[in-house]
Amino acid sequence: MGNYASTEASPDAQPPSSTGYQAGFEEGYKAAFAAGAAAAAEAAAAAGGTVGFGGPPAKHQNAMVQMMSDDPVRSAEDQYLSMATHEYGKYGLGAPLEAIPVNTTASRMNDFGFRLLHAIDKKNKATGARDGCIVVSPVALATMLGALATGATVESVGGEQLSEALQLPLSCTECVEELGHALREIVAASDPRATMWMPMAVWIATHRNMDYQRFLGECLGVEVRKLGENTGVNDWFDDRSDHTLKDIVPDSEEPRSCCLTSGLFFNGSWACGFCPEDNVREAFTITQRSVRQKVQVPCVMMRKRDTLQYVEVWTNETVSNNTVADPELAMLAPEGMLCQIVEIPYTASYMQPGTSLTAVVVLPHFHVQLSQLIAVLGHSPLRWSHWLSGLRPRKLDLKIPKFTVTNTTTNMMADLQNMGVTEAFSTATEGNLYGMSEDARTHVDGFYHQVRVVIGERGTTMPAKYCEVASAVQKEHQPYARTAGFVVRQMYVDRPFLLFIRDKESGAVLAASKVEHPVFNLDHRMERGHRQ
Repeated sequence: MGNYASTEASPDAQPPSSTGYQAGFEEGYKAAFAAGAAAAAEAAAAAGGTVGFGGPPAKHQNAMVQMMSDDPVRSAEDQYLSMATHEYGKYGLGAPLEAIPVNTTASRMNDFGFRLLHAIDKKNKATGARDGCIVVSPVALATMLGALATGATVESVGGEQLSEALQLPLSCTECVEELGHALREIVAASDPRATMWMPMAVWIATHRNMDYQRFLGECLGVEVRKLGENTGVNDWFDDRSDHTLKDIVPDSEEPRSCCLTSGLFFNGSWACGFCPEDNVREAFTITQRSVRQKVQVPCVMMRKRDTLQYVEVWTNETVSNNTVADPELAMLAPEGMLCQIVEIPYTASYMQPGTSLTAVVVLPHFHVQLSQLIAVLGHSPLRWSHWLSGLRPRKLDLKIPKFTVTNTTTNMMADLQNMGVTEAFSTATEGNLYGMSEDARTHVDGFYHQVRVVIGERGTTMPAKYCEVASAVQKEHQPYARTAGFVVRQMYVDRPFLLFIRDKESGAVLAASKVEHPVFNLDHRMERGHRQ
């Protein structure tokens, strides 16, 4: 960190768009990722040999039981999750995991995103926050933390905290460049017809470092702007997102020293769209914490009968086709099934055929709480790769609501502080951010983040006649219950679930969301090929 001035951009690289990242910009960086699966294997070996989630050796079981009994403060569930995830990794337990390839830079971003999602969910439960949704963009947030880490003083406590949060070494110029390459790869892989905006900026009140500004612009596509100039933060953010994201800084807040803003708006185009004629009005079941009872709210369910990538996660040892076993979590799912997972592909990029973004929906079983799944991923991000490794083509009868999910709280400072990033936000410690500004008093007094994801039949522009063709094809799959002599799986997303938008090529998660009570689109008339 702090040594960005000596880094030169690739002569073949094109400078990023100053108006933020929009899917479909003509020139994408083609640089290969510097690290690959070998590094992950080495890390697993260093943690204790093979990586797996089998039962612990007998010599460790008593020790784990003793550890749980010695800590009466933590809930039994938290202790169990900790034993079944983080601590188990020390011993390299069970059979080796079959895992999908994930780039190490993408893995860092995903791990950070899962931990943050868990931290926010845990905070909301503790504070009794109102019902709603949690949605973050691990890619955007990791990029902004990388920008902050680059401006932090190497030997400072703040720099160490940022490096620990992102799992980056202190001399992280190359790592930040990897973040930039990963970001460009993700954008290049998306469909130009999709609507995707990712505005990112660092706002500094005094004495901006021009080398820092140049490095962020060339490497990450992050603008460095003067805080307090005529064009306000909200106006800039609204303009750079084409008016899809608004009011990222609340009226009640006024950052004065330095703030960071990042966002994501995504409305993709499905590779095979849902047909509006198949939409049905049904009920989505939510749990209102205020009254502790389940309430049904009306929604429009989209329906698709198609071959999709699908897997079920079970906690018993019986593994059949399209299932993954995770016996460590038997306490959470005594019925056997933990969750259903489906991956719905978006249209691939014209520039990079064969690569695309996908939506991954994780639906917990009726007896499994959504927060428990979030805690599992937060404690052990390896499980994400393990679960997805079981995805296989399967005939599926899928119903999922039309909705929009947006985060309601935009200032992420408290959440990052809960994860250990405190010094960069402290006014008591001077000199933490000399790489950003020559003013020793510079500190971050706002870390703003806004995400909005739209899920509809087709998302973006699509000829209306396409729906007629798709509807005719889908009718051939009827009846729903049985096709070609074998049972068609059913997955009805009629209760809270997890939604992830991910880049299938790198494995990076673009958006991660706990969908508990979204904004439902109740207008189920056919979309006439216009952009929503």
